[in-house]
Amino acid sequence: MLKVQHLCYKPELNETSPAFLKKQTLFPKGCLGAWEDGQLCGYVFSHPWRVGEIVPLHTDSYAIPTDADCLYIHDLAVDPNYRSKMIGQAILKSLFDIAAEDRWTIFALVAVQDSEPFWSRWGFEPQKGFEYVPGVKATYMVCRGFPFFKPHC
Repeated sequence: MLKVQHLCYKPELNETSPAFLKKQTLFPKGCLGAWEDGQLCGYVFSHPWRVGEIVPLHTDSYAIPTDADCLYIHDLAVDPNYRSKMIGQAILKSLFDIAAEDRWTIFALVAVQDSEPFWSRWGFEPQKGFEYVPGVKATYMVCRGFPFFKPHC
């Protein structure tokens, strides 16, 4: 997963192994991957959280809040060599199927690297722009209701 993370994100967004592992293990059923020929080509991990609160990067010192009211998508990454295969959509569909079983109806995330249009196609709406880490602009986005992908017309 670290290899895929490094292929997808600016160095400022790459988390340390302990921070990355902590975020993955908070909610195991919200951590999914896609493989082709034994190679991890994409992943997503998510966990319950509170709407309006941003999960900080580069830390492993937090826990799922007892009053969580949304499913927070912390990371979706697809190896650039596999992006034309719609792997991101397939991983998210699987994640949203799990979320439906658990009755999550609100979803939140931080969009980075100009990914807002992708997330908007899933029904996420921008809430606020901010600097996630020094020099990296981001947008906090929320989807109320079940996300579904809207292809280009």
